Amino acid sequence: LFFKVGVVPFHQWLPDVYEGAPTVVTAFFAIVPKLAIMVVLSRLFGLVFHDLTSSRSVLVMFCSLASMVVAAFAALSQRRLKRFFAYSSIGHVGYMLIGFASGSVEGLQGIFIYLFIYAVTSVFVWTFILALEEEKGGRALYFTDLVGLGTTHPLLAGGFMFAMFSMAGVPPLAGFFAKMFLFFSALDGGLFRLAIVGVLTSCLGAFYYIRFIKIMYFETP
Repeated sequence: LFFKVGVVPFHQWLPDVYEGAPTVVTAFFAIVPKLAIMVVLSRLFGLVFHDLTSSRSVLVMFCSLASMVVAAFAALSQRRLKRFFAYSSIGHVGYMLIGFASGSVEGLQGIFIYLFIYAVTSVFVWTFILALEEEKGGRALYFTDLVGLGTTHPLLAGGFMFAMFSMAGVPPLAGFFAKMFLFFSALDGGLFRLAIVGVLTSCLGAFYYIRFIKIMYFETP
C-alpha cells in the first residue's frame, strides 16, 4: 500500500510514471488511488493493527520523515511541471502519515481533512496543467512555460496562484488548516520531532510553491 501511494523508500517509480504517462492518466493516479488507499490504511491502522501502535509507529514515523525530507529537497532541483508535482505528491503523503503515526482519533480526522483538501487542490492543479498543455501543443511542460502567464491568462494564473498558496500552507487558505490539524495531532501524541520536521519542510516547500508565482507575474519571456 505504501508503494502504491509513493511513500519513501517505495517512491522511485512515481516521478517517471508521472512524467511518462498521458496527463489525464497522471491526474487520475495522483488523486483517485490516494483517496482509496488512505481509507484502507485508516481501517488497517485504526482497527486491525490498533493494538500494535508502538511497533508500527516506528515504521510509519520513518516513512513520514523520509517522505517529507526527500520530497522537499528533490523538488528543488526539478524543472518539469509533472515531475515536480510527483515529488510534491510524495511530500503530501508524508504529511498524511503523521496522522497514522500519532495513533489517535484526532490524527485520523486530520488525515481525512487533509485528504479532502489535497484532492480538491490537485483537481485544479492537474486541470491547469491539461489546459496549459493544450495551449502549448501537447508537449512536456517546463517551469519556463509559465513565464508571463499572469498577463496572457490572468484567470488561469490567478487560480493556480491560490492553489499554490494552499499547497504551501499559507493562512488563511485551507492547506494551512489541513497541516495544522496533523501537526497538533503529532504534538498531542508526543511526536515533537515529527512535528518540527513537518513545519521545517513546509517552510522549504513554501519556497518552491511560491516560486511559481514569481515566474508567472514577475518574469518576462
